Amino acid sequence: MLGRVVKVHQSTVLTQNSERVEDQTAMVFPDLKVTALLEGGKQQTVYCEHKWDSPCNSDQLRNYAELARRDQGNSIVAFVGATQQQVREASNLNGVVQKAVRWEDIYRSFKKISNPSPMLQEFLIFMETQNLGAISMINLSHLRSFPQVPVVMRQLWQCANRLLSDFPWDFLDARYRNPQRLGNGNFPCLINRYGRIGIEFMTNPPYTPTIVTGFLYDGIGEHKVEFTRPEHGIDLMLRIEADPNTNPDCRRIIHELKEGRQRILQKEMEQGQIYRTRVRLRDEPGNGNKWSLLIAQKCLADVIRDCDSEEKQLQAIYEYFRQLLTSLFSDPQLEQELRTLNPYGGKISIGEGNPGNCWPYRF
Repeated sequence: MLGRVVKVHQSTVLTQNSERVEDQTAMVFPDLKVTALLEGGKQQTVYCEHKWDSPCNSDQLRNYAELARRDQGNSIVAFVGATQQQVREASNLNGVVQKAVRWEDIYRSFKKISNPSPMLQEFLIFMETQNLGAISMINLSHLRSFPQVPVVMRQLWQCANRLLSDFPWDFLDARYRNPQRLGNGNFPCLINRYGRIGIEFMTNPPYTPTIVTGFLYDGIGEHKVEFTRPEHGIDLMLRIEADPNTNPDCRRIIHELKEGRQRILQKEMEQGQIYRTRVRLRDEPGNGNKWSLLIAQKCLADVIRDCDSEEKQLQAIYEYFRQLLTSLFSDPQLEQELRTLNPYGGKISIGEGNPGNCWPYRF
């Protein structure tokens, strides 16, 4: 948190300790207060706030900054967040937060400890299962051996979690992005079902349409499509879904999707991409599921091949989906036609289609 190596001779750690801010009657309770006596006799205090699924609270952090100023320059305010957005908001509070990091940064630091205590080992496992730990690079050889390499399932889930929490999806219409409760699901949400791991952007009324972005690891079972380059592993997938029973005739929508497909392929051709996205529409050969108004696939290995870190892999995957969706919806006529879809009349359950024997449901 201090950004330098220090030798600590003595330290005190307090959690949720009550503190009073000057000129305020209410008490504040920093998550963590560490007071340390450093080499040379200097005392250092760190007030640290931790966030998981709650938003960054700027007023809270400003109160801790007042506590730090009261300590006459020997204190800092630090922030630990689960998402990049939380960390960005804390960092933008000029003069308030001196250090803002993600939980995965803490995880990496803790993993370097050579002789972790049993409590620390338990905490590291907890961080991993709650997607607070650092993800490792997806190994291309593992993709070729999937699903024999179980770690890939965990990596795909963590990647999808990061894509949802850390990256903006404001190029999608608000009706896909707005938080909403439908059935037993809070959308947008992470899913692992029907052979895919990813994000479901659900409309209300439901399936008018639903947009799914993520990783397709079983194409034959539910989606009834072949992998684009099966010798190199699984595919990235974009799917636009609608109920075929309530929407038997979608000719006008399919026409607009054909125009969008042309824009996608034209863009990739201009970029000189060798392996371009395969896009199939309802009733076209190779698309065996009538729920798929559109299913776009590209080999994951081709998208992340030149990335030398997990962050670059994640950015490449996000950019791939961003380009697909912006190309599709660059003509507003497509969204206008999609708004004519009739909703699905059945029960909405994110448990439907969940695998019973793989991450994250096995843990």
